[in-house]
Amino acid sequence: MYTILFIEDDIMLLDTYAELCKILGYNYLLSHNGKEALAILDFIHVDLIFSDGKMPEVDGYEVLHHIKTNPSKSRIPFILFTGSDRGRSAQAFQDNVMPDALLIKPGNTAELCATIVRLLPAD
Repeated sequence: MYTILFIEDDIMLLDTYAELCKILGYNYLLSHNGKEALAILDFIHVDLIFSDGKMPEVDGYEVLHHIKTNPSKSRIPFILFTGSDRGRSAQAFQDNVMPDALLIKPGNTAELCATIVRLLPAD
């Protein structure tokens, strides 16, 4: 069974993602910020990362850069969920560090589900 790491500072959204994983049959881990997520990733393997772009401490772009430039983690599919921080995304993507999928806020669960299923191969 696949494990998805959700990185989001909005607790209500984390609850929604947890419920979605229960319905889809995925294991999940929840993180409130990028700093916490990077600590989790030092010890636990995940099959997909879904991150908010704009968060306190370490944002989703920094997590993306850390994952995609680390040879042992660079193949983990990464979904970036972003809204009004277009200047930040242009700067982050300049380094040729791109997410596997980019979802724009406000998103919807159907789009999220389709993206997850597309990025995780069938068992």
